[in-house]
Amino acid sequence: MTICSSDREFLFGEITDGEMSLSQFGKIVTQCWHDLTNHFPNIELDEFIIMPNHVHGIIVIVDDINNYVG
Repeated sequence: MTICSSDREFLFGEITDGEMSLSQFGKIVTQCWHDLTNHFPNIELDEFIIMPNHVHGIIVIVDDINNYVG
């Protein structure tokens, strides 16, 4: 998945000397990413990276949806 900020504004941080420095919004995105499995137990999180104006992440949907209690 890729999610872009509105108007591709640099909301999530900036790259300085080749390293991403997260803004407060970037830190919130990171917390939300790691919390996803608490809300959706039928997923597994894979690779994830935050860029200044977008987020890339791989979410694996597991086959155990029949045991999901929402």
